[in-house]
Amino acid sequence: MQTKHLYYTYSCGVLGDGVKWANTFYNRYVDKNYCCDEPKREFTEFLKSRYMEADGTVGFMTAVRLHRRVVLIWHKMRRSM
Repeated sequence: MQTKHLYYTYSCGVLGDGVKWANTFYNRYVDKNYCCDEPKREFTEFLKSRYMEADGTVGFMTAVRLHRRVVLIWHKMRRSM
């Protein structure tokens, strides 16, 4: 998911861990047997292969199948009186 604005995040994701500004959030499915000595480097290469940048990205990996997922979209609603 990519947003128009940067968000100040606190994350323990494979990419973008710690406190940083980010506008892209990527939850990647990996096989339950996934094994890598350098997952941060491998995830960065994965993004590059899809023409995406690792900078400004918070990246997560999960072995849970993503066929059932929920995407929540939040936005400000302006009320006029």
